[in-house]
Amino acid sequence: MESLPNWHPYWSSFPNELEYSDLDTAVIDFIMSCYHKVEGGFGDYKTEKEPYVSSTAKGLICLDLLKKIDMVKRIDIYSFLRGCQNSDFGFAITTSKSDLYPSNLESTYYSIIAINLIGYLPRLKLHQPKIINWVLSHYNFDGGFHSDESVVSNEYYTFQALLILNLLKGLDRIDPNLTVSYLINRQTFKNPEVTLTTSQLLSLYLLISPEEVIDRLNIKVSTSRLLRCQNKTGGFRKKKIDLIYKSDMLYTFQAIIGLTIIRKLTRINKEKAIEWIISCQNDDGGFGNKPNAKSSLSNTFYALISLYHLTSL
Repeated sequence: MESLPNWHPYWSSFPNELEYSDLDTAVIDFIMSCYHKVEGGFGDYKTEKEPYVSSTAKGLICLDLLKKIDMVKRIDIYSFLRGCQNSDFGFAITTSKSDLYPSNLESTYYSIIAINLIGYLPRLKLHQPKIINWVLSHYNFDGGFHSDESVVSNEYYTFQALLILNLLKGLDRIDPNLTVSYLINRQTFKNPEVTLTTSQLLSLYLLISPEEVIDRLNIKVSTSRLLRCQNKTGGFRKKKIDLIYKSDMLYTFQAIIGLTIIRKLTRINKEKAIEWIISCQNDDGGFGNKPNAKSSLSNTFYALISLYHLTSL
């Protein structure tokens, strides 16, 4: 697809800023407390000794949402991320001198998102073909992509690979019909995680039009799977049936993204969801994965994105 949907939090700037006065401006202070000015990246916690590419991407997205991205130096962010790139042209979790840390698909995904967000993707022009080839080394015969730890295709890693290829203009290197068929067929699984259901939806929207997604996928099934994961407290659990799972910020975020994609977010108990998310904010301004849990940049990212969509209804 030539133009990416503006509802997705991973790759585009937000058309409107999140009203953070109700959250308290301490949320910005918490985000910046995770910033490593010397290295140029973000850690997930205030006390983390080194920055990581995943935390860096999430920190940048939070600042972009709050219209505060100019609080960091883009060239320093870029230098940190390039320092995480290995000789195979994939990216590691953090600065990888002499390939100390191996490249992996998730780190490459977050690195490309972050580089794109700060507007430095053109600087990778000479490396793009080799990065694309590295990503394609994870492509399976069934049309899905696998992680670095397994050869089995997975919707989560398929989405990450497709997004990287999309940003680097490399989607023409895969067989879209094969990949779409793989994703459609994955809906037959009876009780998948919220993560996999949402990843399936995100992947399909990168390959075919929204109308075709609705035509070829059973949207009622996807909607039901996501809606039934909301607990009475307002947060979302990992699976629709397994009541042993408690509400978690990650699964709440993923369910909200999935329902936003298929325009079914109005079907949830919005007030309870907002109430539960706010209950996870700590005195330091950051959010934990549940009430009274330690703040992290990841959970703050999940909370802010979720609140953005819930309050944009």
